Amino acid sequence: MRVQSKDMQEIQQDSNNHNNSNNSNNNNNIESMQSAMLLSATYDGNSKSAILKFYEPTSQKLILWKDEIDHKPYCYSKLAPEELEFLRENDGVLDIKTTQKYELMSDKQINISKIIAADPLTIGGTTG
Repeated sequence: MRVQSKDMQEIQQDSNNHNNSNNSNNNNNIESMQSAMLLSATYDGNSKSAILKFYEPTSQKLILWKDEIDHKPYCYSKLAPEELEFLRENDGVLDIKTTQKYELMSDKQINISKIIAADPLTIGGTTG
């Protein structure tokens, strides 16, 4: 993942410029960071990647962490994969497979369908 560190003044400037992705040229790329608080997770449609925003209290900087591992969003359904075949008509649905998860209400493992998508917009996300 690529990490970009910005001080509060740079974040304010980005907000004033509607977070134009071309403003990232002045950011410092860093390989790791100290403990920080996750503030938000968004999706950048231009780069087709997740962006995590952290606040690092010691330096008082906001850190933007861009996914570069090609993570694919997913969701789960209790319907069987056969019942979800209609979803394959959407080009953004990459795969539907059966997996097991522990269900707290019944206190047992259950089979569920994992729907893997090309981007979050396919499974109900929004832009912006």
